[in-house]
Amino acid sequence: RFKKRSQNKLRVFISHGGIANQAQKLKEDLEELEIEVPMVTMASLVVAGHTGPGSIICGWHELEN
Repeated sequence: RFKKRSQNKLRVFISHGGIANQAQKLKEDLEELEIEVPMVTMASLVVAGHTGPGSIICGWHELEN
C-alpha cells in the first residue's frame, strides 16, 4: 500500500504504455489518499519508444496549502 509522507497536497499525472487498467487502478489508489490525479493518458510515441510497453510514468508536484 502507498503511504503519503508530505502534509502538502499532491497532483499526479499518469501516462502508460498500453496498460490502461493498471494505470486506472493506480489513479484510484492515489485518489484514496486524497492525491489529485487530473488525467491518465497513453504515453506519446517518443516516450513509449524509450520505456516500452507495460510502463507507467508518473509526474507530480506539491500544491501549496
